[in-house]
Amino acid sequence: MSRSLFIVLLTTGCSEYKLQGEAENSPMSEDRVPEILTTPEEVSVGWVEAGERGEEVVQIMNVGEADLSVTGLQLDGALSWSIITEGMSVLEPGAATTVILEWEALEDVDGTDALAISSSDPVRPQVDVPLSWMLTAPDPMPGELLLTPTTHDFGTVEVGATETQRFMLQNIGEAPLTVTRLMFDGSSTELALVEGAPALPLTLEPGQTEMATVSYTPADGLDDAGSLIAMSDGGDQASSVYGSGKAFEGFSTGWYVWDPRIPVPTTTDPAHLVDHHGDEDTYFYENSGVHGMTDSVDIEGDFAVLRDYVITNAGEPIVPSGPFTWGESSALDAHNEATFTYFLCDFYLPEDADPSAYTVESLGVDDGLRIIVNGHIIGHQKISEGSASWALAHAVPGAVNTLLVILVDDAAVHKSVDSLAFWYDGALVEG
Repeated sequence: MSRSLFIVLLTTGCSEYKLQGEAENSPMSEDRVPEILTTPEEVSVGWVEAGERGEEVVQIMNVGEADLSVTGLQLDGALSWSIITEGMSVLEPGAATTVILEWEALEDVDGTDALAISSSDPVRPQVDVPLSWMLTAPDPMPGELLLTPTTHDFGTVEVGATETQRFMLQNIGEAPLTVTRLMFDGSSTELALVEGAPALPLTLEPGQTEMATVSYTPADGLDDAGSLIAMSDGGDQASSVYGSGKAFEGFSTGWYVWDPRIPVPTTTDPAHLVDHHGDEDTYFYENSGVHGMTDSVDIEGDFAVLRDYVITNAGEPIVPSGPFTWGESSALDAHNEATFTYFLCDFYLPEDADPSAYTVESLGVDDGLRIIVNGHIIGHQKISEGSASWALAHAVPGAVNTLLVILVDDAAVHKSVDSLAFWYDGALVEG
């Protein structure tokens, strides 16, 4: 039997599908409008010493289809924060600018503020970016409550299964304290405080500890989060708790497909010159603003931004039943600008799986592909290379992983990818 390159996307695998760039696959509004995106959404410096100063950066990006006018930058308090650089006032589609803020930790000034950004975005004419710093925590006061661990990630848990985590309440002060309230505040009831928690009010002598338990029983494949909160006359404490359910059976959830169709100039950075089809420097200009993971020093953080960008815009994943091929016509000027199309799927590897036995394969591409697994770039494919194959490096057995394929178009005529496929030890993955 001849071997052809497929990707099985099912409740079983990253499977095949055909998209021709029709309007029903990537709906376009007749009225082109700007859309603002700020990174990060919140600036938290954390604990600092009195008198300490520093700078933080907020990036403003236009991910819409018309010019975005930044009409105002305003600080709520303007006491411990100040605007050093305002950046550009007009952003073309796909362009970004940087606002530089300076903070100074003063003894008697609250470190909390907010940067209000006004723009021509018709949906969000004002975006507020919270700002904060905190003076170094004082020495333990008499009767001081400590809750540990401060964060806990349950990771990926099978739907219907239950896992638990114990949290310790401890009096690290020099006098007794009383815990008056212990509760769990979460996005759903899948995360909960286990019955049998300490009876309240709870008095803790100096050095005394007590335990509380949080359980996680996911009911679906959505992410869950919440906080265990303890309130006392020795201060309040909170621990952040996370988890996600493995909702699909088999190999993959399906393809999230996002085609912004926003041409991005590729001549704005002399360190990334684009001079041929599929040039790897082109990915530096991709639409999410994290440069397609090029030279990333924060792989986990940058990939989270990139993954969220695709999933937020793509809508429901496509779960086809055959080979996955995608293409559309192009009218770009050669190498002066580019467009990017994103194909993302989450896939599960069994705990006993050998990632090196899996490969991602493509029959052909126009103009280029970048292959990313869990934020790590594992390979590229150019129009001149024919078929290509990549070992599934950086995939984690016993966990849900993420594959992201970025298709780049940097010249006129076509952009397409032909027959993406997952293979396992020479066989097409089917579940």
